Amino acid sequence: MILDIRTLYVVTAITCLVLGALQLVAYCTQRFERWPAWWGLSNVLLGLGTLGVALRGLAPDFVTVQLANVVTMAAFLLLLVSVRAFALRPPLPWWVVTSVVVSQVLLVALWSTPADFRVRIAFESMVAALIDSAIVVEGVRLARRHRLTSAWLLAGCFGATALLFALRTVMTLRGAIGGTTLFSSPTATYQWMAATGEVFITLRGFTLLLMAAERSHQLLFDHAQRDPLTGALNRSGLHLSYGRLAAARRAARQDDDAILSVVSLVVIDLDHFKAVNDTHGHAMGDDVLRLFAATASGDLRTGDTLARYGGDEFVMLLPRTGGSEAFAIAERIRVAFANATGSLGALAIQPTLSIGIAAGSLTDDTLDTILQRADEALYRSKREGRNRVRVAAFEYHSQ
Repeated sequence: MILDIRTLYVVTAITCLVLGALQLVAYCTQRFERWPAWWGLSNVLLGLGTLGVALRGLAPDFVTVQLANVVTMAAFLLLLVSVRAFALRPPLPWWVVTSVVVSQVLLVALWSTPADFRVRIAFESMVAALIDSAIVVEGVRLARRHRLTSAWLLAGCFGATALLFALRTVMTLRGAIGGTTLFSSPTATYQWMAATGEVFITLRGFTLLLMAAERSHQLLFDHAQRDPLTGALNRSGLHLSYGRLAAARRAARQDDDAILSVVSLVVIDLDHFKAVNDTHGHAMGDDVLRLFAATASGDLRTGDTLARYGGDEFVMLLPRTGGSEAFAIAERIRVAFANATGSLGALAIQPTLSIGIAAGSLTDDTLDTILQRADEALYRSKREGRNRVRVAAFEYHSQ
């Protein structure tokens, strides 16, 4: 015998218990939501269930068969609950929980004797494979929607265990797990499968903590790039966004397509903002800023960026957008804001928008050079009476 299956089960049980304890301690620090509690509890239950299985033949069958299997399936279900809680998803549908509960009732009622161990193992392995597959789906969704690289590791680890459980189901039904009990005469293939499963169960115990660290880093970075009052990017965030667009354009190497390099900057100044502050108070001024940010964000397209560049000055970054198209967008926002200010109540001084637009090239211009031209257009808008949109001249020369 190359590997002792009972020993592997004991090692897996101890590993799960230690990981569960660490995750419950992490939850007790009150730095996280509820998901570490579900994750830690699932690992504790998985450790207890696996330890119960390891005691097969050394403890009563009720402990090592019925109780151990029910506790193990509860652990697998809590893993899915914890991942969905981390992803801020709704609780599990009632039919999922009901299906698992019914499966355990059937297991205890129909296959509770030692002679039924192959059918019981196949059934439990199939249920575990389905739950792990559902976690893979949640991991892929986290990776794509929340842009968490570590979520791919979660999906990979649970994908591996789902495959192992599926193979275990097939091997059991085909009699590859030999002998009259789980630990008698195991094949070399099953021994290595058990060892591999122990490794992946250990690895996946760390994946959610890695995702939590990555998400915390993302949130801190995002907060550092945003204006807390309006939720728009701040000046640093605008420069970073422009730099990313320019870097992506350079990496594309499609010099023959000029439109990919065109970008427009829309500089917006709130007319009479100081007078609104002086007349109605700073709280009303804050409401005006928030109202404008909400109105502008509702009219922007996917890929467009809104930033608060100064006290009452905002900048919109519009990639692949020429001056005429940027004018249409800015004009819609100017009119929408004028209509939305009625929600603020009767104001002695009505805030409006003066807007300047400049188009430029991601490959030839810096953010500051385009901003300078947009500022000149903005000053022209103010000189001509405010509450209007003006566009600076721009001609793209391909090279």
